[in-house]
Amino acid sequence: MSDKLKIVLLGPSHPYRGGIASFSDRLAIDLDRAGHAVELITFTVQYPNIFFPGKTQFASESCPHSLSVKRMVNSINPISWITTGRYIRKQQVDLIIVRYWIPFLAPALGSILQMAKRGSATKVICIADNIQPHEPRLGDRMLTRYFNDAVDAYLVMSQAVKKSIDQLGFTQPVVLQPHPVFDHFGTVLSPDAARAQLGIPASSRVVLFFGLIRAYKGLDWLIEAMKYDFFRINHVHLLVAGECYEDSDKYRSLVRSYGMGDRVHFSDGFIPDDKVNLYFSAADVLVQPYRSATQSGVTPLAMHFETPMIVTDVGGLKESVIPEKTGLVVSPDPEAIAKGIERFFELSGSIDFKQQIREEKKRYNWEHFSDQILKLFKQVSMKSLTLIIVLLFSYLTHFGQSPITFQDQQSLKKKEDSLLELGTRMIQSEEVATRFRSDSAFTRMLVRALRTRNSFYHPFESLSTISRLYAPDSSFRIFTWQVSRDEDTHRRHGAIQLRTSDGSLRLFPLIDRSIVIENQQDTVTNNEWWIGAIYYGVVQKTFNGKQVYTLLGYDEYSIRSTRKIIEVLSFENGKPVFGGSFFSFRNDSAAQSDRSRFWIEYKKNGNGRILYDADLDMIIYDHLISETNEPTKKYTYIPDGDYEGFRWVNGKWMHVSKVFDQKLEDGKAPVEKPMMEKKLPTKKSGG
Repeated sequence: MSDKLKIVLLGPSHPYRGGIASFSDRLAIDLDRAGHAVELITFTVQYPNIFFPGKTQFASESCPHSLSVKRMVNSINPISWITTGRYIRKQQVDLIIVRYWIPFLAPALGSILQMAKRGSATKVICIADNIQPHEPRLGDRMLTRYFNDAVDAYLVMSQAVKKSIDQLGFTQPVVLQPHPVFDHFGTVLSPDAARAQLGIPASSRVVLFFGLIRAYKGLDWLIEAMKYDFFRINHVHLLVAGECYEDSDKYRSLVRSYGMGDRVHFSDGFIPDDKVNLYFSAADVLVQPYRSATQSGVTPLAMHFETPMIVTDVGGLKESVIPEKTGLVVSPDPEAIAKGIERFFELSGSIDFKQQIREEKKRYNWEHFSDQILKLFKQVSMKSLTLIIVLLFSYLTHFGQSPITFQDQQSLKKKEDSLLELGTRMIQSEEVATRFRSDSAFTRMLVRALRTRNSFYHPFESLSTISRLYAPDSSFRIFTWQVSRDEDTHRRHGAIQLRTSDGSLRLFPLIDRSIVIENQQDTVTNNEWWIGAIYYGVVQKTFNGKQVYTLLGYDEYSIRSTRKIIEVLSFENGKPVFGGSFFSFRNDSAAQSDRSRFWIEYKKNGNGRILYDADLDMIIYDHLISETNEPTKKYTYIPDGDYEGFRWVNGKWMHVSKVFDQKLEDGKAPVEKPMMEKKLPTKKSGG
C-alpha cells in the first residue's frame, strides 16, 4: 500500500461558510502538505433556501491555499447523487472522508458513498459531529442507518458522539480524537483595542457568546444569568456575536425586561473569518450555556485565542475543559451559569487560565488529527484484506471457479443498479404512490435477477434499503424490506431463496398477513401466512438432527410503538415453517405456556434491544417498564437497564428472567448487529 493516498473530502467546504466547512478546508490543507492528493467535493445546493434560516450559506472570503474544490452535490436531487458517486468511483480514490451532522443529508451522502464504493477498494471514514441531532425529527434513526451502511469507520471528537454510535448498535471501528485547534483566524489583539472597535468600555469585564444562535444553545439562560447584581456592580458586559437562526426579538426583549440594554451588545449576522479575532480578543471568558450538545466548533476557536471557557455539563462540552485550569463546568440552568461566571472572575486573580490553555492546546494539532485518520484507514484496509484472503481461500476450496458465468455476473450487476434506484425511491420518495410503484417494480426486478443461474452467490451488496441475510450454514438466504404509506402504516415484503445444487431458483415469497392473524404468539405459519418483520440476525441451532434457525427482527408496528421479534424458522419437506413450541417459560416463578414466537413492544425511539450474545450463547433483550406506570399501554414502555434472555436447552429457548446481577454502566450494554448483514455464503462440498 502506498504511503501517499488519493483522498476525497465529501461535505461542506469553500465556498460554504461555517465551522464544518472551515474544518474541511483546514484538514485538506494538512493532508495536502503531507503529500496526499486531495480533492474537496461539496454542494451545489446544501440546504434549500426555504429550509435555511440564515441570511446566506456562503462565505465572502476566497478559497484558501488554492484547494481543489468541485461543487457537485445537490442534497435534494438524486440525479446529482448518482453523478457524484460515479465521478468519485472513476477517480479510483483510496479514501473518502465524509462529514455527518444531520440526517437530512443522509440520503444524498449515503447514496453517493454506495455508488462510489461499488466494485472498488475505496474506504470511507466518517468524521461524525452528531449522530443524533440536537433537534430530533421522526425518521432520523432510519436515515442515519441508511448512511451508516456505507461507512467503514468513524472518527469522533467527543465521548457523547461515540456513545450515540454505540447506542445505535453500529459495529464499525470508532476512534476518539478531539477537535484540533483552528489556527487560521488571525492573531490576538489587545483587549482595549478590540473593545474600542466594538463600542465596549475598556474597563469592563466581557462575557462572550459566540456562534449561530439556536434555541438549544441557551442564550436566553445566559441573558437571565446576567440579571444579578454582581454583574451590574462589577461592570460585566455580555457580547453576543453570531447569526440568529430564530426570532432575535425574544432575546432583545429579554434584555430590555431586565434593564440591561447598556451592558448587552449584539453583533448580528455571521462573523467572517477575518473578524473572529476581534470578538475573542475583547472577551475575558467564553460562555457556552447549551441545553444539549455533543461537541462545539466554538471550543477550538477559544483554545486558539487562549480564551477561558465556562460550559454547561451537557454532551461532550466538558471534555475540552479542565475545571479551574482552562475554565469551569456548571450545571445547565441560569443560576448555576451566573454563579460560574462570578466564580471565574474570583479565580482569575489567582489562576493564569491563559497559560494553562497555552499548554493544553499543544495536544490538539492538525498533524496529529490527520495521523489518526490515516491510522484508521490502514486499520480498515488491513481488515478488508484479511477478509478477502479468507473468502478467497474458501472460494478456491469449495468452488475452484466462479459458479456464476461472466455474462451472468454482468447482467446481475446491471439489474442491481436498477434495484438500487428503485429501492432508494421506495424508501425516500415523498409521494406515497411513487413509493408503492417503486416497491412493485423492485419486487419484479428482484425476481428476474434471482432467476439467473447461481444467483444465490451474488450478494447484492449495494442494496442497503433492504435486509439481505444468509443462514450460517449458507443453506438459504432471506430478503426482507418494507414500504411505508405513512407513519402508522407499513407494508412488509420478503422472500426466502434456497441454495440448490444445480444453481436453479427455488424461491418462497413471504406474504405478510399480520393484520389478519390472531393469537400471533401461539400460531404456526408458513411463507404465505407470514408475520412480517425486517430481519437483522439469524442464529442456527440443531435438535434431533433438525436445523432450527432463529430470526431476530424489528417491526415499526404503529405510530407510537415499535416491536422487536424473535421468530423461529424451520423446513418441513423443503418448505418453510414459522413458529412452533420453541419458547418456554416453565422455569419462571409464574409459569406460562410455551409460545411460538416472542417479541417486545416499546415506546417509539425507546431503544429496546434484542440480540444474540455468542459468548454467553444466549438471546438477550431489554427488560421494559412503563415510564408512566401504565402497564397496559405498551407505547409507554422503555428499558430500565436490566436484561432478560433465552438459552437454548433441549430444542427450546428457555426463558432467563435476569441475565446480569448488576446493571451495566452506560455505554457498556450489548448491542445488536446492524440490520444489513453482508456475510457472503460458502458452498458445502456436494451441495
